[in-house]
Amino acid sequence: MPNYGEEQLEEPDIDREHKRFLGILVGIVVISIWIRPIFSGLWLDELGTWWVVKNGFGDTVHRAWTYQGQSPLYYSIEWLIRVAGGRSEMMLRLPSLIAGAGAAFLFFRLVDYLLDRETARLALLAFVATQVIAMSSSEARPYGLGLLAVVAATYALVRWLDSGGWRLAATYALLAGLTVWCHYLLGWGLVAHAVYSIARVRAGTTRVRLRSLITAAIAISLLVLPLVLQVLSLWSRRASLSIPAAPSIDRLWLLLVPPVAAAALLIGGLLARARGPLTVRGVVAKPQTMSLLVSMFLLPPVSVYLLSIFTPIRLLAAYYVLPSMLAGAALLAWAIRMIEPAFARRLIAAVLAILAVLSYGSPLMAGEDWRGAALYVSAHASQSTVVLVHPALVESAQLSWLSNPEQRSYLLSPLSYYPMPGQIVLLPYLLTPSTETYLEGIVSHQLAGVDRFLLVTRYPFVPYQAWLDGQLAATGMTSRVVGTFGVIKVIEFTRSS
Repeated sequence: MPNYGEEQLEEPDIDREHKRFLGILVGIVVISIWIRPIFSGLWLDELGTWWVVKNGFGDTVHRAWTYQGQSPLYYSIEWLIRVAGGRSEMMLRLPSLIAGAGAAFLFFRLVDYLLDRETARLALLAFVATQVIAMSSSEARPYGLGLLAVVAATYALVRWLDSGGWRLAATYALLAGLTVWCHYLLGWGLVAHAVYSIARVRAGTTRVRLRSLITAAIAISLLVLPLVLQVLSLWSRRASLSIPAAPSIDRLWLLLVPPVAAAALLIGGLLARARGPLTVRGVVAKPQTMSLLVSMFLLPPVSVYLLSIFTPIRLLAAYYVLPSMLAGAALLAWAIRMIEPAFARRLIAAVLAILAVLSYGSPLMAGEDWRGAALYVSAHASQSTVVLVHPALVESAQLSWLSNPEQRSYLLSPLSYYPMPGQIVLLPYLLTPSTETYLEGIVSHQLAGVDRFLLVTRYPFVPYQAWLDGQLAATGMTSRVVGTFGVIKVIEFTRSS
């Protein structure tokens, strides 16, 4: 492979057994936490994707702009899948799986290019074992495509800065623009690209001049210009789209240091030390390479954290800092790579794979089984049965959405794929003093004189069951959980005879 400005580190002789061992670990992790859940039912956010694409193309574009807060790019792909007959859960997830596989391949190539082949193998394992990367690559949401765009844009940038040339510059600009079209918050990765590019120019390690970087930035800005109106619209309703959790340094720390990664280094290192002495051999990396990895690792989560402190926006979640997760996988691999002997690295890698499978391996996506819940309700309810449904989309905190036909349809997106019989009553996001009047109206009207009804809730910790028990106790109503489907519970209320 040609050297594009970064010195390729001399790779030691690694036996075939070592390579095969790391390859087997990657395969086990991929099957356990990438492939296994793709046959399960869709979870809530995926059901939102289905709701967007289930009708015509015009509806798809409108709903993507209006409800998902993202460009229509990914949803147009899903619409084509649906039109071609891909209604099954697996087919809807297939674009993300293909994109995730492509991202894994390019990530391996990128780390190999920047560091060395052994580090690239370890980075590939860390990549597939990262929870948010595994979910992004297995679910019907735009993050898998965004993941591919981020990795491809980063690789193109490094190649351009090393080799120069307008073709690589154009490739980078297109991929960087695509990154933002996949998801706006992935644009944080482009800030790290800017830091890296300026560092290379100032250090004189690239033939690309500052004016070329400015030209590329202008080109990227023009590519994403059509998205400005929607971004402004999102800003106007930023509070309703925020994750309802106060920012904390603990949440930030968990994003930067995932417990599985930290435990793998600690437990694997201790087990290896019990077998014999360990040494740490410095793995040389160019300062510019580290500026890329460190800035991509720190900038997205720290920026989102500060945004959460100084604005009403709460977006401190792993999905929104995917570039940081990529850099974290590379840095974790770099840390493991420095440990000698190779047996110790294999042991740490094995512990990482085991912990990832134990922590994230599940037959359900996001722990939700809407399919099972809908089948239960279908078997235990008639068209006259009142069914209270609590999907817990954050927008349902706005009571006006519960009565607007299109907005109500969006909030009940699980039922657009997994229909339930009965008289469907939509419940607000949380039980608060401001929503109690709405709920009292439900008790007075829909539940008046009813001898039996069902509550389907995605958030059992919201005390709807206890509140209803208190409201209906005088009428002889009692409740019990009759079905558990991952985190979803079906609760039956009946009147004592």
